[in-house]
Amino acid sequence: MAMVINYADKRVEIKIVYYGPAAAGKTTSLQYLASSLKVEVVDMDFRSESDNDRTVYFEFAPLIQKFGKWSVKFNFFTLPGQVRLARTRALVLSGAQGIVFVADSQYHAVEENLRMLTDLQDNLSRDDLVLQGLSARTERVVPIVLFYNKRDLPDIMPVEYMDATFGLRTWKVPRLSGAALTGQNVLKAADLLTSNLMRELAGRLGLEEKEDSE
Repeated sequence: MAMVINYADKRVEIKIVYYGPAAAGKTTSLQYLASSLKVEVVDMDFRSESDNDRTVYFEFAPLIQKFGKWSVKFNFFTLPGQVRLARTRALVLSGAQGIVFVADSQYHAVEENLRMLTDLQDNLSRDDLVLQGLSARTERVVPIVLFYNKRDLPDIMPVEYMDATFGLRTWKVPRLSGAALTGQNVLKAADLLTSNLMRELAGRLGLEEKEDSE
């Protein structure tokens, strides 16, 4: 999905969504990120005829100095993972330029992790989008970072086992392990995704070439 670029005001808006099973740590990750960046977490209500649930949202607008007069605002969303809230997920996911997929490292969550990954792919396909690394397409591709959460708990799946369940031998996407409660690698996961998107933005705006000529 295209970034929102305002050439007149030199502003860009980028939407990033935290996706994954219920209680996997999406909201906790978002709250830690917001606290670290000293921005406020704002609750917003998304209502539909069949869904009646609240999702958490926050935004922040860092000025990217290497982009000169351009400013970039990242809008971060979390999504409910419950089966009954499928329409709410589709609504909030619409327009996302990047995904942090928060997977639960506990053994009982294996099926839910994969179910939600399939749910994500199905929702994106409705807008003719595909996750990065799953096809040879170069357009309408959505970058993703896998975040294996709850590594601070006992009796969790080995990282290699989780890699196998997600098929990372052939699906070459960034993957990090961590713990949202302590903040381990939460910022790094967000940084991996935002850096990817900023490189894409720089290419689209021709800023790299401009910098080289200055």
